[in-house]
Amino acid sequence: MLYLHSKSTQKLGKIKSIVMNNKWSFHILVAFLLIASACKSEVKTNAPATDDTVVNEQITDAVSQDDASQEVTEVAISTSAKNGKEEKPTREVKEVKKPKQKTEVKKPKAQVDKGIQIEMGMEDTDGEAAVQEENENDSTSEPTVKEPENEKNEEEEVENSKPSKPAKVDKILGFPKHTSFAKLLKTHVSPSGVVNYAALKGDEAQLDSYLKLLEGMPPATTWSSEQELAYWINAYNAYTLKLILDNYPVKSITDLHGGKPWDVKWINIDGKSLSLNNIENDIIRPKFNEPRIHFAVNCAAKSCPPLLNDAYVDSKLNAQLESQTKKFINNASFNTLSKNEIEVSKIFEWYKVDFGDIASFVLRYANTTVKPGAVVKFKEYDWALNGK
Repeated sequence: MLYLHSKSTQKLGKIKSIVMNNKWSFHILVAFLLIASACKSEVKTNAPATDDTVVNEQITDAVSQDDASQEVTEVAISTSAKNGKEEKPTREVKEVKKPKQKTEVKKPKAQVDKGIQIEMGMEDTDGEAAVQEENENDSTSEPTVKEPENEKNEEEEVENSKPSKPAKVDKILGFPKHTSFAKLLKTHVSPSGVVNYAALKGDEAQLDSYLKLLEGMPPATTWSSEQELAYWINAYNAYTLKLILDNYPVKSITDLHGGKPWDVKWINIDGKSLSLNNIENDIIRPKFNEPRIHFAVNCAAKSCPPLLNDAYVDSKLNAQLESQTKKFINNASFNTLSKNEIEVSKIFEWYKVDFGDIASFVLRYANTTVKPGAVVKFKEYDWALNGK
């Protein structure tokens, strides 16, 4: 009996070893229990009680260990079934357990694709960096995935190009507001048009800056007719002031350049060299066909229509031209009006083609009644400087 008990104990040890190492432990366990039961029945009457207790403890340990082994085996079988092969479960489980990948992979498709790659041996050996890149590509497979990066690049390109383009944009789309010139005129020109050249000389740098503005911002096709006309009137007046300041003190503008200062080409605008006569007779008159400009441009002479102590601007250009024309025609220092006869400035004689019938034109603005057929005479022109 002792022999049988010893033999049973040896069998139990062998079965225990098989159970611990064999993945089909469940079936082996059943066989083990059957054998143990048979052995127990044979030695029940003769075996010591303590030996039966030992067998039960060994069986209990075997069952516990077998349960743990069964759980591991079931995980392996489940993983292998998902991937199609038994030899890859540990790798797959390792990849799934990475918390970083769980947060990055937002779509189930990314995990499936990755599993396929692992099974086919296509996974990048660089590790996490490659897996992360693959997941990003798979999880954002829609055509718009790169739009944020493209938008950022476009914004950076726009930002980088901004500093090099303002001058070009201003030249095409912008136009000078003439505010700096208006400030100079209000400061140094009286309401009656008398210019304080001595004081203006102290602010010549501001005038130079305005002229630079005009030179760098010539009229563009996008400008309105009012914007362009205001530009050229201001340019004519500003360059005339500059001509006087460059030669100040001077008694008359006719003392400069042999009595023909209007023919000298010294003005640079839009890459062209211009004279005062070019501005008035080659640009303003033929392009705008506006007779009232003769009361806006100023030739720095006393008999010339007074210089407006403000800059001409597009928003009120018509009102400014209308006001200057009316003031000049009704100013007795420049014109003498009566019903049957008018004695007017030589400007009407020099530019008769622009005014048409002189008496009719004067009648439109005169405060005194003038017959359309009134006799027209012309006053002498005083070329003395229009200021001090």
